[in-house]
Amino acid sequence: MQQSDETRSRAWQAALACAIGTALGSGALLATAFPLFTKALTAEFGWGRATMAGAFAISVLIVPFVLPLSGRLIDRYGVRKVVLPATFLYAITTGAFALANGSPTQFAILSVLNGLAGFAASGPAYLRTILAWVPRRRGIAFGALAAAAGLSGAAIAPLVQLMIQTIGWRAAYLAIGAAILIISLPVQWLFLHAPARTQPDQKASNEPGMSLSAALRTSAFWLAIVALMFNGTAIMGFRQQSVLLLGDRGLSAAFAASVLSVLALASIGGQLAAGALLDRIHNPKITLPFFACPLAGLLLVIQGPPTPLTVMVGAALIGFGSGAENNISPYFTSRYFGLKSFAEIQGWKVAAFMFVTGPAPLLMGLWFDRFGSYTGLFVILEVILALCLVLIALLPRYAYDSQLQRAADAAPSVSEKPATA
Repeated sequence: MQQSDETRSRAWQAALACAIGTALGSGALLATAFPLFTKALTAEFGWGRATMAGAFAISVLIVPFVLPLSGRLIDRYGVRKVVLPATFLYAITTGAFALANGSPTQFAILSVLNGLAGFAASGPAYLRTILAWVPRRRGIAFGALAAAAGLSGAAIAPLVQLMIQTIGWRAAYLAIGAAILIISLPVQWLFLHAPARTQPDQKASNEPGMSLSAALRTSAFWLAIVALMFNGTAIMGFRQQSVLLLGDRGLSAAFAASVLSVLALASIGGQLAAGALLDRIHNPKITLPFFACPLAGLLLVIQGPPTPLTVMVGAALIGFGSGAENNISPYFTSRYFGLKSFAEIQGWKVAAFMFVTGPAPLLMGLWFDRFGSYTGLFVILEVILALCLVLIALLPRYAYDSQLQRAADAAPSVSEKPATA
């Protein structure tokens, strides 16, 4: 019983480290906090919007180069040896933005260094840790981690905006860097550990799973990654163009802002719902309803009447499906390819996802500039979302379902009840 209690305590400590690392990590800050600096920087230095957009693009384009490498290092040497130094460098480079002197080149270099460090200590590292501690309830655990990141982003954004308005953008950058350094890094140093049974061996791994090269030879890898990329492209395009799209349909900017809030809240619901269902039903086709939600939502928003109720319901369906996808992707990786190279394979999946979906808002803008309407484009996106359903329906059975379950049964889990004397 004492051993079980100690294991449970260490699992919760690791979960706390992952949650704080995610909340103050590059993914959350890049999406919620850093865009708030755009107005202040462009006003002080006279930069055009393209300069700041270019810095954001640099950070996103770094992902395909960083995540696969950091994932491979995590799988081989363990999460601490990668995440701890990367988090330290991420804190330093975040604070270094306060030294910006108006040179776009300097700002671009800082963005590169910040992206390299930040994405090395990001999603795949924490997902790998959660998976090692909670193999039996990985679905809900992944969902809870993603939901925590979403809620923290909602809380951090107004705080950062307040700092920019009261103490200035330079001090705000320093404050974010200091928060990473004095909150995230110590918590990870103390609590970010893998279970003893999954400590990495530099020579070999006894964990069930396949290598990246073996995963690339499976149909499951390509069916899943193409479906996720198609789904993500449509959702990303809608998110980034939603304010303009709804304005074209006669809805106010204030209403469009509330639509974005609905997207975020529904996304959290999708993350948790998908996690709970994935843990109960071990069949990939159970994800079909989640992939159908964005298609139904887009049809309501684009083809339905432009009434507030119709648009809100459609946005909720899109957000619900988007959140579920964030959970389904790492879950598929663990079930189809096992633990052995989880971080590396998931890193490649996220890299490919970002590489394809990143340009979606730009391409949609170019389409509108060329044709003066989104109508034809959204028909294409609806067809793409329908193809996602076909690809998911073609997925084979999980390859590492029973093997990982036996591994979970052989060791204590945070979800287990204490043993009785």
